[in-house]
Amino acid sequence: MKFITYLLITLLAFSSCKKNLDQDFNNYNPDLDPSLSNADRTKIALIKELKEVLQSVYLNQNALDEVNAAIYSSFEPDESISITSLLSPNRIGLYNHPAFLEMKIDHGIFKEEFKKQLNKKSYPLIQKYYSGYLSDEVGSSANSNSSDVMVALDSLPLEVFNVNSIKIYFPYSENWGSLYNPGTPGLNTVTDQMQRLVTLVAADREADSGPGNEPYYYQAGRDAPRQLRWRTVTVNDNYAELTKATHIINIMDVRSDPPPPPNPPITGVTIYKVYLGWVKCTKQYDKLISIRNGGGSEC
Repeated sequence: MKFITYLLITLLAFSSCKKNLDQDFNNYNPDLDPSLSNADRTKIALIKELKEVLQSVYLNQNALDEVNAAIYSSFEPDESISITSLLSPNRIGLYNHPAFLEMKIDHGIFKEEFKKQLNKKSYPLIQKYYSGYLSDEVGSSANSNSSDVMVALDSLPLEVFNVNSIKIYFPYSENWGSLYNPGTPGLNTVTDQMQRLVTLVAADREADSGPGNEPYYYQAGRDAPRQLRWRTVTVNDNYAELTKATHIINIMDVRSDPPPPPNPPITGVTIYKVYLGWVKCTKQYDKLISIRNGGGSEC
C-alpha cells in the first residue's frame, strides 16, 4: 500500500511539474527574465526584427536558395551563415567560395530582397547594427578590403556583442538536402512553394525548445484560393530533425576551422600517423536556441 501511495504521489508531482514547465514555456517573456542583461534584450529585439524581415525575404525562392547554398557550402562552420556574410558577400568572400560557386545559383537576390523590406517598414535596430553592410558593394573580389565596413560598424554602440555572431543556423541540414540543398539535381522542378519554405525561429532564450513560425496553406473553402500563412509551433531537436526544415536566428561562435597541427620532429624512429577526420556527435551539447552561444554540431 505504501508503494502504491508513493507511486501516486510521485506521478502527481511529475504531472504538476510538467504542467508548470509547459506554462513557463508558453508564457515566457524575456522582459521579465532577471537573468538577461540589457545587451541580451537588445540582441533579442534585433533578432526578432531579423526574423520578421526574413519571413518576407524567404517568399522569394531565389533568396532562400542563396541562404541555403551558403550554408550547404560550409563557407562558415556549424551549418550556419552570418547575416553579415549574406549582406556583404563580395567583400567577405562568399561569392568566390568554390563550393558556393559549384551550385550555380543566382546570387545577390537575398540582399536585394532584404533592402526592399527595410524600405517598406522601419526596423531601427537592423538599420543601426547593419548600416555598414547595407551600402552597395564595390567590386566582386574575395580580396576586396572589408575594413571600411568593419570601421562603420565598430563606430556604432554595439552593446558589447559582435554583430557577426548573429547567424542563420540550419540544424540537421544533412537530413533535408533533397529539398533544400540548391546543388541537388532536379531541385528546381519542385514548384510547390510550401514544400521548400522553412520554419523560422527567433532566439529569445537559452533553451532546447522554443516557439517558431511554420508556414502552411489556408483555404477558406473548397473553391477558394490557397493562402500562405504562418502558425506558431514548438521547435525542438525532434522537430528540426524530422518534421520540418528549420532556420534559427541564433547567436553563435565567430570562428573558423583551426589549422592542422605541425608535423612532429623527425627523431630517426619510425612514426606512424593515424588520421581521423571530423566526427559529428549525434548528441547536441549546445543549446538549440541561444542568445549567447548555441547551435552547431560538436565535432
